[in-house]
Amino acid sequence: MRKGIVMGLASIMLMSYGCSMTSIETKPDGSCKGTASGLFMDVTGDVMTSEASVRVVDSDGTLEHTAADGNGPVNALDRALRKALERFYPVLKEVRLIDYKVRVIDGKEATAAKVRVLITSTDGAHTWTTIGVSGNIIEASLMALIDSIEYKLMRSGVNGNGVSLNCQ
Repeated sequence: MRKGIVMGLASIMLMSYGCSMTSIETKPDGSCKGTASGLFMDVTGDVMTSEASVRVVDSDGTLEHTAADGNGPVNALDRALRKALERFYPVLKEVRLIDYKVRVIDGKEATAAKVRVLITSTDGAHTWTTIGVSGNIIEASLMALIDSIEYKLMRSGVNGNGVSLNCQ
């Protein structure tokens, strides 16, 4: 299972994210540190909204730390991730999520079951589907979101020299 998530193709490393879960922070030396994070829920109106924060750093060490609101934690995470990455890759403004599905892999595990998240995205000309699997629905969603973004960057000819980190 990947704990430190590196967007190798794009030369961008996701340092940490927060959205109703404990996040994992990858330090410059490659070690990982868990950090507590919370979910902010705004219940002042008729609709409850969520907020997610994301920190990404490129291969030059440029850090982008941003947050975004959404109508749920995955929507907020998607918007925060795109907001952070569009600074480095404006071509991502073309991408939008058009379908989101969650499937429980083994229902016998109840709320501890692994889930498979399928995300279908488009840039207006092409459509693609990516998958994330985890015991944590937010992490599975993040994996699928990152793969979708990397796919778009690959199709757009963006190259990078990122390093894959797998923190145990």
